[in-house]
Amino acid sequence: MLNPSPAQVVPRAFWPALALAVLSGLAGQCLLAIRPGAFTLHYFRNPWMLAAVHLSSLGWLGTLFLAVLLQAQAVLSHQAQPRARRGWAGPYLFHAGALGLVVYLAGWREAPLLLASLAGLVGGYAVSAARVYRLAPPQAVPGNAWPGLVAALAYLGLLLLLGALMACGLLRPCLPQDPLATLGLHIHLALAGFAGLAILGLLPKLLRLFLGASRYPVWPSRWAGRAVHAGLALHVAGWILGSVGLVQAATVLLFGAALGLCAQVLLLAGKATKPRFNSSFVLQGSAQGWLLVAAGLDLWLAFRPPQPRLAAAAVDLALFGWIGGTLLGTIQRVSAVLAWFQRFYENPPQHRVPTAWELVDPRLAWAAAGLHPLAVAAGGLGLAWGDAALIRGAGVAGAASLLCTVAVAGLSLRRGQKEDFTDGMNPYLAPSEADASRTR
Repeated sequence: MLNPSPAQVVPRAFWPALALAVLSGLAGQCLLAIRPGAFTLHYFRNPWMLAAVHLSSLGWLGTLFLAVLLQAQAVLSHQAQPRARRGWAGPYLFHAGALGLVVYLAGWREAPLLLASLAGLVGGYAVSAARVYRLAPPQAVPGNAWPGLVAALAYLGLLLLLGALMACGLLRPCLPQDPLATLGLHIHLALAGFAGLAILGLLPKLLRLFLGASRYPVWPSRWAGRAVHAGLALHVAGWILGSVGLVQAATVLLFGAALGLCAQVLLLAGKATKPRFNSSFVLQGSAQGWLLVAAGLDLWLAFRPPQPRLAAAAVDLALFGWIGGTLLGTIQRVSAVLAWFQRFYENPPQHRVPTAWELVDPRLAWAAAGLHPLAVAAGGLGLAWGDAALIRGAGVAGAASLLCTVAVAGLSLRRGQKEDFTDGMNPYLAPSEADASRTR
């Protein structure tokens, strides 16, 4: 059973981690708007591009993933969340290391800073991984959510190991690989292994709850997970052996995994019993479209000579389009659910109350959903064409979309805490219901 205290199910330590993660994503978008010309350079060690990518991948996605993972153990296994707070040091230590690494990659190339940053990343990861291992469910949890999250955690560890070897210059003496091939493996471990399996594990479960779906096929997500593991294994083998054919075969499998995830979302949405047309599902659904575009472009590039600008565009579509859209849509829904939970769980009112989604400001929510595709399209085209104006527009639109999402979450929490939904003046009650409630 879950602990009946909202402070335990959603501990206070989670909120600062969410805020720090979103601020890192916002900072990554601001870099596009501040120095768009720097992103037109196709040099793969471009400091501005490295800083923006690592702000979003480690600062935003990594920190949020570790925080969610610590909380998901209790929710998915139906166990009480322990009161010990020391395990929550993991996401914060990881975030501090990510910010230090961003500063290092942006140009302050000091060895002590690099070592301290890597220590923070590895230490935060180790604390979180040890807590997850210690609190692992006593028996297998049905579904793909928990196995997907654990696999994503494992790929994050491989990603940190490879990244640390690259940053310290220790990889080349052991495996003198082509730097572009190593970079390609690093990116695929991050996007397909870490982010891909995390989304594959959580998104179908969340959509099932948000859309009220049941009795839908689950084989696409299962085969997609297997395709990710097989594809990354082939990619690692191709990288070690210097085999282009193995890397191309891996890319085909990863494209198949993208198709599987999109098929799973479509099958799940087809069984929905709740309204599908809302800003949250529009963001999450369109994010899968960006995934197909990014995976298709990656597949096409695997059989062509190196084209750095198109490769950068593919990373942008996957990182900001697919992962960013999925996160933004999920934050809208989850913040509303948490606001409702904290307001009504322990003190259920006698009369009708709004649904969780009715706590969301629709204008801000739709503004975020409208700005996000504009930012992704402008960013992808700007990187592919080397157009600074499009890149600046992508940064401005992306930052605005994130700010709207922050406002949606904040107003949902405020509305849930401040407004009175239990008396006869409840604005969500129909007039006849309000009159009846006053006479009771």
